[in-house]
Amino acid sequence: MSFSIGPLALSIQIFIVMIAVVVAWFVAVVLGRLHRAPAADALFSLVLVALVGARLVFVARYWPSFVESPLSIIDIRDAGFDIWGALVVGALWLAWRLSKDAAMRKPLLISVATGLGVWGITTAMLSMAEQQGREIPMVELRVPQHQGLRTEAMQAVLDAKQANEMAQPVTDAVGLRDIAAGQGTIVNIWATWCPPCRREMPVLEKAQNKHENLRFVFVNQGEGEGKIRSFLQGEGLFLDHVYLDPHGSLSAALGAHGLPTTLFYNAEGQLVDVRMGELSAATLQRSIEFINTP
Repeated sequence: MSFSIGPLALSIQIFIVMIAVVVAWFVAVVLGRLHRAPAADALFSLVLVALVGARLVFVARYWPSFVESPLSIIDIRDAGFDIWGALVVGALWLAWRLSKDAAMRKPLLISVATGLGVWGITTAMLSMAEQQGREIPMVELRVPQHQGLRTEAMQAVLDAKQANEMAQPVTDAVGLRDIAAGQGTIVNIWATWCPPCRREMPVLEKAQNKHENLRFVFVNQGEGEGKIRSFLQGEGLFLDHVYLDPHGSLSAALGAHGLPTTLFYNAEGQLVDVRMGELSAATLQRSIEFINTP
């Protein structure tokens, strides 16, 4: 899902794209020298044009989410790009560029095909490797003791668990699967010290109130109830399901090395999307669509 290099945490999907671009650039440099054509420069322009196209198509698809804050269109920290937009715009620019310079065709086409091949093969291999870990993990989370954090929704989850386990000792721990309870579920792994976590909280709260058929679960990593309560009260946030993960068990089970990380599960408990990094209203809406897609 993600990995870390020192203090830097990076999504595996983004890393794959970076590797594919580097490989394509290396091929373009080598073939460009053989054919005496600036293929590497053309490849750089192609990547830039494709990224702009991907962003513009994404903004057009989710325009209502950008209306209130038009400046967020240029805030690409949400990684809001449309893959089909990138492919179509990139293909159009590539066709135009090759029509102008016959010497460019072979080195540029081979480098682009190589990059797409690396991206496609590694993405397929990653998808197959992740198939075995796509269900909601069997991790227990702690229900807060303080009444300012323990909501009626959380108490209902705890009561249902205890009713099903009458012979077991009563505890304040519940499994993530018990919390999901057969509903589409968004699991946000966060901490109060994480700036992007703090920035995306109002977006998640608004979505929680809008999508009553979905369960939004906020799993705090390693912080005390007092700090969490102070943050939520200070920001005026009311979240239905806030749970404690003192030892980072959920992050470890999922291989999530960076915060925030948000996971999207359908009603069958199958993972349909993962987002590492800050969510915007648009990227959140796109991922929610995966939950509702049969």
